[in-house]
Amino acid sequence: MYTNSSLEGSYQWSEKFSTVTGYSAYANYYLQQQLNNTQSFWSSTIKQSFHWLLLPKTTLVAEYRANPIIYTGGAGMNSFGNFALVGFDQVFNPRFKWTARLGCEQRFNQNPVDGNSTYFGPYGETNLAYQFGPASTLSWNARYGTEPSGLTNVTQRQTFRTGIALAHAFTPRISANLGLNFEEDYFNQAGVINTYNQTIVDISAGVNFRINRHISLSAGYQFTDVLAPKNEVMAYVRNVGFVGANFNF
Repeated sequence: MYTNSSLEGSYQWSEKFSTVTGYSAYANYYLQQQLNNTQSFWSSTIKQSFHWLLLPKTTLVAEYRANPIIYTGGAGMNSFGNFALVGFDQVFNPRFKWTARLGCEQRFNQNPVDGNSTYFGPYGETNLAYQFGPASTLSWNARYGTEPSGLTNVTQRQTFRTGIALAHAFTPRISANLGLNFEEDYFNQAGVINTYNQTIVDISAGVNFRINRHISLSAGYQFTDVLAPKNEVMAYVRNVGFVGANFNF
């Protein structure tokens, strides 16, 4: 079980200068108690960014983020991350936008096996979004940085993610979405695990039917293939099908 929430506020100090302050939280909980004791965590991110309008459609951005990760089951793998980033927000036209952030990440890690350690490395993220219809979009995103490992006694992994998402409205009531995502994970914690890479390919598709402005029905399918040649016990193939309802107020 997991939740992902965020809150942002912006203030326009002058015609060209503005700031954005934000908070986001991600938490997961495992129903199996053994996994819950070692893998459940709460990740909070506090960010402060400074925006300068360089050109009518180009905004330069400097940003700082703080990211504490707390393992709620007492696994002893808490960490604290600092991010210093620069980037831009580019509006090509009302339908085509590009954002990018690039900088460095510093993370102070705890581990029950090899004690405390410090990680320092690059961080980057970008997103391109194009609206080709009134309710139809095509977007591409990419990200590189650290993430919780998902393994017992392994504090973090280095992860590169990229994906394409398509959403299209065929009629005012019927819409569909399609996603293709690629992920490359690098595990490297001497004395705890042997170094290995993990590749994940994820394909998803779904359809939505809007009953009225408040309620819609949805159905979808997701295929996931995990490859780990140097650690084959981590490899698997997963198929997920679902139906559901969405309520908007």
